[in-house]
Amino acid sequence: MTCQVTGEVSDNNLTLANGKLILSREGAELLIQEIQQNFTASK
Repeated sequence: MTCQVTGEVSDNNLTLANGKLILSREGAELLIQEIQQNFTASK
């Protein structure tokens, strides 16, 4: 499975949103940071 953020290929990647999103641990952390920044900016 290929992370949609980092491109990392691993069987350990997370499958989320009913299989619509595949993330490595690093990709998930980057996505969390970006989401948090967007929520902070919109407050």
